[in-house]
Amino acid sequence: MGARLRRRPAALLMSLALAASLPLSPPALAAEGEAQAAPKAEPVPSLRDRAYKRINRARELAEQKKCEEALESLESLRTDSRANDYEKALAWSTTAYCQQELKQIERAILAQQEVLALEQIPASLRSNTQYGLAQLYLSQERWAEAAEQLELWFTSQPDPGSSAYTLLGQVYYQLKDYKRARQPMEKAIEVARIKGERVKENLYLLLRAIYYADNDYPRLAEVLKNLVQDYPKRDYWMQLAAVYSLMEQPLKQTAALEAARLQGFFTQGNDYITLAQVYLASGAPLKAAEVLREGFDQEKVETSTRNLRLLADAYVLAKEYDRAIETLKLAAGPDAEIDLRLAQLYMETGQWLAAAETARTALKKGGLAREDVAHIVAGLSLFELKRLDEAKAAFVRAAADERSRKMAEQWQGFIQREQDRLAALEAQAQLQAAADEAG
Repeated sequence: MGARLRRRPAALLMSLALAASLPLSPPALAAEGEAQAAPKAEPVPSLRDRAYKRINRARELAEQKKCEEALESLESLRTDSRANDYEKALAWSTTAYCQQELKQIERAILAQQEVLALEQIPASLRSNTQYGLAQLYLSQERWAEAAEQLELWFTSQPDPGSSAYTLLGQVYYQLKDYKRARQPMEKAIEVARIKGERVKENLYLLLRAIYYADNDYPRLAEVLKNLVQDYPKRDYWMQLAAVYSLMEQPLKQTAALEAARLQGFFTQGNDYITLAQVYLASGAPLKAAEVLREGFDQEKVETSTRNLRLLADAYVLAKEYDRAIETLKLAAGPDAEIDLRLAQLYMETGQWLAAAETARTALKKGGLAREDVAHIVAGLSLFELKRLDEAKAAFVRAAADERSRKMAEQWQGFIQREQDRLAALEAQAQLQAAADEAG
């Protein structure tokens, strides 16, 4: 469920320290576009006219994509012993931007570090540089260093925006420090809601990954509930149902799956099968059958032997035996187990001849896990048909399996007694007939 942190384009990582005082400089980079409260003003050296012109000229060259020329024009200012901290900071900051444009990220990082090494610079310039440096570290997957810079940045922000908290959460997630990742991500959602903003889908997804990695299923369920409400998609509904299953909350699992079905999010056969199985487990076989029939009708559930048997089982549990029989007849084929199940249903509904013949068909096909059961079904059905010799022979074969031996031997004895009783009645009838004839 976790998502790899995307690299941000270099243009988004531009250090905008010049915004501290230069009227022609670009606006300062806030937390991914969010407004920042102005830091406390602190005394800094003034920006001399000569330095201003050089920096401004370098910026114009950079905006014209002439970054090599811009870097050359800044070199003398960066190394000028007469330049004050503020002027050097602006020079290094513009240098960092040019190096980013030239894809020289390691050099851009060093330039940002040079800015932060200077003492007498505006607080806004320092905080913007910290944030920009953190983003550069992120682009290089240097997570620990990115976390350090972001934490420093947060100390100077009276009202950080939602995106800044999200970024910090992403960093700690990459560090697999899920405990520390939670707080900024949860704060990001809180801030967004306070400001009346729509919580970004990606924010929910990252928090989802954090809770999942931490095995916090209750909070994971809450995040998924937010996702299905704000960004309704099939995957989110199915994940919510799966989490409820892990939490052993079948009613909520059923509700989530049913909601997904009613909204048209069931696009795969397994969606219908999962919901049907949940209904079966919760004692609602007719609902299970209804869901499966819908899946078959929409041609999303394959009419395989396995799936037809599941539908038949639903009908059996609902005591809809005729429907179960019709379903299994559709599934008839080389699988002897289907024939055995069908034979049992015929027996259940008193269709003795069909039960006996279908049980024998199953035995002829072979491959049954329990041949003794097929013999039992055949024996019981043949007994009801008064075909006692065949019934006894079936029970003799069933007795070969120790799992059915006791029952089969009892039936053999019962049939033998019944045959003896019938034979005695026949003999008595013959004697009576002889006596009547003699009289």
